[in-house]
Amino acid sequence: MTTRNDPRREVGSWVETKATAVTCEAKCRRRYGALWNSKMVQGVISEVLVTPGFRTNRSTTNIKAQYYLGGGTFRVKTLNIRRVKLFAPSALNITNRNCEISNLDQASLSLLPREEAHSDYPEETQTPIPYTPIPPIPMDIHPGLAQVTGNNNGDENTGLDSEDQPMDRDVAPNADTHGTFWYNNSNATKCQMNGEVSFRPWGVKNTVGEIFGQGTDSRRSVSCLDYFLMMFPTTTLNTMSDETRKVLSSMGQKEISNGEMLKFFGVLILATRFEFLARASLWLTRSTSKYVPAPAFGRTGMSRERFDKVWQCLCWTKRADHLFAEMGNESVWWTMVDGFVQQFNAHRENRFRPSDLLCIDESISRWYGQGGHWINHGLPMYVAIDRKPENGCEIHNTACGSSGVMLLLRLVKTAAEEALNGERHRETLHGTMILKYLVQPWTMSDHICWGTDESRIAIYRCHQNKLHQQGDQSGLITRDSSGQASMLSFVWMDRERRYFIATASSLEPGKKFQRQQWRQVDEAPNAQPSLVLLSVPQPKAAEIYYTCCPMIDRHNRHRQDTLMLERKLGTHDWSMRVNMTIFGMIVVDSWLVYHQSTNTKTTQKEFYATLADELIDNNYDNMGGLASIRRRLDVIDDV
Repeated sequence: MTTRNDPRREVGSWVETKATAVTCEAKCRRRYGALWNSKMVQGVISEVLVTPGFRTNRSTTNIKAQYYLGGGTFRVKTLNIRRVKLFAPSALNITNRNCEISNLDQASLSLLPREEAHSDYPEETQTPIPYTPIPPIPMDIHPGLAQVTGNNNGDENTGLDSEDQPMDRDVAPNADTHGTFWYNNSNATKCQMNGEVSFRPWGVKNTVGEIFGQGTDSRRSVSCLDYFLMMFPTTTLNTMSDETRKVLSSMGQKEISNGEMLKFFGVLILATRFEFLARASLWLTRSTSKYVPAPAFGRTGMSRERFDKVWQCLCWTKRADHLFAEMGNESVWWTMVDGFVQQFNAHRENRFRPSDLLCIDESISRWYGQGGHWINHGLPMYVAIDRKPENGCEIHNTACGSSGVMLLLRLVKTAAEEALNGERHRETLHGTMILKYLVQPWTMSDHICWGTDESRIAIYRCHQNKLHQQGDQSGLITRDSSGQASMLSFVWMDRERRYFIATASSLEPGKKFQRQQWRQVDEAPNAQPSLVLLSVPQPKAAEIYYTCCPMIDRHNRHRQDTLMLERKLGTHDWSMRVNMTIFGMIVVDSWLVYHQSTNTKTTQKEFYATLADELIDNNYDNMGGLASIRRRLDVIDDV
């Protein structure tokens, strides 16, 4: 074919090229899923630009065309002629619900919505395509805020290309993953998987049987200390006092009581409210600055020498030094933490009643010292995860999906230690074993459990479905022995594709997800941007997931960034660090229960300061060792 007879040099000819040449990689991944790198898009040539060479006799030919990306979206792009191929319009198979691109002429193409693209070539060699722009999506521009509503595909699923399939067993599956058959049936995805799950309010029980839940203490009749005692295991407090008392007695020091142990906790929390280089500076009575008062921790009733001795002798659980000859090194080391974890789990199982939503994730107890399975020194199992800001001891968690309170903890140990304790089963996948352990107390209790998995388990089919804009979705189902839908796998597009597998909920339209963004709505020169409220449709399953799943991540941020026990109080003992992390979780849980029970506007920092004061001034020993509820005298009547 000669240059003159090349149809690619004729205006109005059809050409095709890779989608990555027309739009960015992120948009290709969002629209075409797993086919992003091989997807071909078609377009109509609007102009042929020939640029002569200045130093050679060779000229450069560029093709300016309008390409169809799907979903009624077009994009103008100028590419070198070597990057486009001739395309036969009769083979075009791109169908929109309202029109078919193969039946459109050039004038009709110019009337459809499109995205302008900046060319890589000089403007003087290009002539813009004349077209009549359609009006933009109507937006109500309020002072500083506007709203844009996306495509609501609650009744129609633009991500599915095939017709709805009946629930007959004779229908061939769309995908087969490890013996699990997945079927494309948009009607079945709208049905509730495995029945409805009734709503359950969360609640925590104190020692006298009173239940505290959402909004139950709006008068704030219970002190911050009482909320802390609700969440802290009484058995742990007794064990800590007994074991620490033994060590102090062996060193010739004064014994410690439960009340003094609570005072010690108060000093720990109070120390996080100050900036200091050395812990000893907290007991200074003269400030180094005339504008900042001295901490003067001696006013708490605990001297610096007493605090250092208690810190040195502190035991969070029963010591197992006598078991060193009978057990391996790692097993003995973990006993310094396991007791606290077991008492924590037992206390939450007996005292806390979770809501109908459960969240599963992991936390990190930051540790910068030595450790690892390759050395018998420091932390026995050192974990580094790329997506986590800190490294150290990994703790698997189960939390209440409504309140965010931690319910169950599991320490991540080495494979040898887990095999020794019988946690490894060859017939069960490791991830499945962990999940079963974390939800075991609530088995067969009609709770919805949500978690995050980085692997793309059984949603290969959803990877290839075309999604054109935010809010689009596509789903597959599996069937049980009776032919009913039992499991749902779907993909939902926001800024990027999100993949889900669920045995509960459905793809019924949920509450739209809203976010605020600055947008240049007015394109006039020097016009001010507008704060636009974007509204993205999402299915009910995605709505529940994003409501429940971030709870543990929020809990971690409260502990690491607001409470800051791990940052302010350093230690060279890894067991002290892990136990302090669990103690920090209890303090954060106390704040969460207090905040939601009282519906107060008190901030976390204010709560921690008040809790430290009440712990330091506690009257626990004079109460006969009973953690009974102490009613506040300064009840606020106007709350």
